[in-house]
Amino acid sequence: MAGRWVRRLAASTAIAGSLTAASAASAQVPTQIDLPKFNPSPAGDRFFGVPSPYAAGEATLHAMALLDYAHKPLQLVDGDDASIGNIVGDQMFLHIGLNFALAHRLGLSLDMPFALVSSGDAQSAGGVSTLEPDGAALGDLRVGLRGRLIGEYHDGFQLGLGAYVWLPTGGEGSYVSDGSVRGQPQLLLGGRADRFIWSAMVGPSFRSATNIANVQAGHQVNWGAGAGVLLGDKRWFQLGVETTGGVDVEN
Repeated sequence: MAGRWVRRLAASTAIAGSLTAASAASAQVPTQIDLPKFNPSPAGDRFFGVPSPYAAGEATLHAMALLDYAHKPLQLVDGDDASIGNIVGDQMFLHIGLNFALAHRLGLSLDMPFALVSSGDAQSAGGVSTLEPDGAALGDLRVGLRGRLIGEYHDGFQLGLGAYVWLPTGGEGSYVSDGSVRGQPQLLLGGRADRFIWSAMVGPSFRSATNIANVQAGHQVNWGAGAGVLLGDKRWFQLGVETTGGVDVEN
């Protein structure tokens, strides 16, 4: 079995969520929330956050270490969207990922996030009260499986199907885990034409509804897309752009 080690370093800065202060009876914001919104691609894929439709290798193990940082991912705001305070002001994760490719067609992946930093302040306003994060914690283990249906590794068009399942291995007090199993089936597209590469993903996320004060988070539809070019004589360098997003379909 051949081995291939891939190291990645990425930073994502985003406001992942905000809460409007309620004027009714006091509502306690739970700390069991899967707050991180960045889901890294399996090791060996072409992009940081958009999975590829292929499995690279006959019997090949890929490995990855990736840093993910978010600034002000959870805020308490008033009715005019003015910030009252940061429930979670900074989060930094170290993702350790493994991906085993079989026959260039099937891939089995694992991603284990470690919250190196999860800091913020307790907030209380408008009938909403929150607890500050406990700090460093273990995140939820992600298990992935996918298969390539159409197209070879170097073809301009590839089609695949995949799925992620998150297991509730995370800590309860640092806003890094829902405390329940959740899943995401995926339709995967992509390809390579000479030096041009691209990938796209769309799929629903199924999860237990979480009431965060007067905001309910539940099932979502998620998507992502990336495009890039390979540089150098041996095409060892890659320059690209990518985007991911999602929308809540319950509320």
